[in-house]
Amino acid sequence: MIFVPKVYKPLAPSSADRMKVTGNLKQIGLPAESFAAVITGSDVTQNKPDPEIFLKAAAAMKVAPQHCLVVEDAPAGCQGARAAGMACLGITSSFTADTLLEAGAMWTALNLANVPGEVPV
Repeated sequence: MIFVPKVYKPLAPSSADRMKVTGNLKQIGLPAESFAAVITGSDVTQNKPDPEIFLKAAAAMKVAPQHCLVVEDAPAGCQGARAAGMACLGITSSFTADTLLEAGAMWTALNLANVPGEVPV
């Protein structure tokens, strides 16, 4: 997920294909319309950690990468976010804080309810 200052709808870049992403979002009660843009693996030629998916998401919003905050739960996503020049918050649902920090996360949190105060959201 990418947050952009002054944009209240987040972006949803995911490496999964569009059908899976749409299904997953519906399953958790977040229709695609909840997001300013949904960029999927179907829209890119390179997988994470390549930054392509993050750069496409920023371009879709016409926002410079350095003004984006990526929320990621995997090392490859953290690496891709940082390679794109974006800040990255690592969510420790699948990997340890140390693993995500080593991959490029600037901060970590257990979930979005526990985001450190210094994270620019």
